[in-house]
Amino acid sequence: MNNNIQGDDMRDGDPKAVSSHAWRLAEQGLHEQAQGHDAEADRLLSQALSIDPGAVDAVLQRHDAARAPDARDQATSNRDVDRMPPRS
Repeated sequence: MNNNIQGDDMRDGDPKAVSSHAWRLAEQGLHEQAQGHDAEADRLLSQALSIDPGAVDAVLQRHDAARAPDARDQATSNRDVDRMPPRS
């Protein structure tokens, strides 16, 4: 996939086009992360952040909103349970 900004809108600095490009990069970064391609995910998310941090924030909020509040990795969940004092 070509991640370079192209087109007249991008060259002219059209904020909508720039934000849309950052949004797509962030979504692609999350997809790569889910596939276990951490280096590619980091590259894409870093590129998106450098273009429009607000778009990345919106993508991450939307992604987090789609998950249950307790949808954490099992190791973190287990560690937190081990640290809780017993109920009296």
